[in-house]
Formats: sequence, structure tokens, C-alpha cells
Amino acid sequence: MEREFNKQFGWITQALGSVANHIFYFTSHCMKPIPFSPPRIDQKTIDAVTEVLLSGWITTGPKTRELEARINEYCESKRTLCLNAWTNAVELVLRWYG
Repeated sequence: MEREFNKQFGWITQALGSVANHIFYFTSHCMKPIPFSPPRIDQKTIDAVTEVLLSGWITTGPKTRELEARINEYCESKRTLCLNAWTNAVELVLRWYG
């Protein structure tokens, strides 16, 4: 397997030295694939999505506020802010901490 890697990506090994070998070792020996799992989409889910789409509030509407309130209650927190993507959340945290 390592020989096959070096055939295809030997230039990386030469450019990055042992770092590439460590990355290859980690990805080939330590990481396990996440199995595919089809989503569960029942009529209740379809109805909920349709309701949101027809409301005109796709991103920051009443359902988002409801979710934030439910998270506040569940986590016993004072404030929750839902964002549309993980990258936005990370950017917010990085800006918060400077």
C-alpha cells in the first residue's frame, strides 16, 4: 500500500519529507470510513420542510427562533445563536476570541 502511494504521490513525499508519510500512515491505519446511511424522510419531515418553504422564512424565521429557544431550554443556557454553517460558527468564535 505504501509503495502504491509513493508511485502516485512520490512528489509530495519529496516536497514535504516525512510529514507526507505521517499523513499517509494516519489516514491509512487510523481512520475508519463512515458507512453510508440513507436519510429517514417520512411524511412528517416532508410536511415540516414544506411548511418552512411556503412560509418564506428559510434562514432566520420563526422556526429558527423556536430551535434556539428549545436549545436554550435543553442546555439551560441564556442565549443560543443558530448559524447556517459550521464555517460561520468557527469564524464567529475566532472573531470573539480575537
